[in-house]
Amino acid sequence: MLVKRTMSKNVVSVSVPGNREKVLDLMRKENKAVLPVVKEDTDILVGLVTRSDLINNPDEEQIAMLMSRDLITVNPGDDVVDAARVMMENDVRRVPVVNDDGELVGIITS
Repeated sequence: MLVKRTMSKNVVSVSVPGNREKVLDLMRKENKAVLPVVKEDTDILVGLVTRSDLINNPDEEQIAMLMSRDLITVNPGDDVVDAARVMMENDVRRVPVVNDDGELVGIITS
């Protein structure tokens, strides 16, 4: 089975530039602990910001400085078994799904 058949397509994301307040408001509103970060006015994935990022960096305001940039991603055409293996090997519970152009098209979770 392919990732595109199991991924969530309605992904809540935040864009850069932006600030801590924007992330916190969206996390609270959507009840999310992790948000993909996309480049403003595009769907190009540039990072992930987590609740832990916010807690561990209480003085940082800019999303670009809070987010993780070293991302693990999968493609919609990847096999779900391979995606699960990637998640286990990297000890992550959710992985953004990006197309060949780097655009965020979904998210797959454990």
